[in-house]
Amino acid sequence: MLLRPKIRRRHRLSAPEVDVLLTDIAANGTVLETESPGGGIKGDDRLMRILDAASSALLVTGAWPRGYEAGPEWRARALSSSGWANR
Repeated sequence: MLLRPKIRRRHRLSAPEVDVLLTDIAANGTVLETESPGGGIKGDDRLMRILDAASSALLVTGAWPRGYEAGPEWRARALSSSGWANR
């Protein structure tokens, strides 16, 4: 998905850089599930619950989750794919 032309134009990573990014995520990632209150978590709420549950979690995204008013402490934990690759 990251190598689709429209997406690639946004992150500007080469195919080898995408491989490094995905390898780094897979090697250092953690599977974390959050408790589902009353029937399920919809859309971006799940992402926010994961960030709430794990203080070391980062959100690698192309856009801030819809409808979420993020303060500076959350914005520091949301990175673009190129931001992640350059950290």
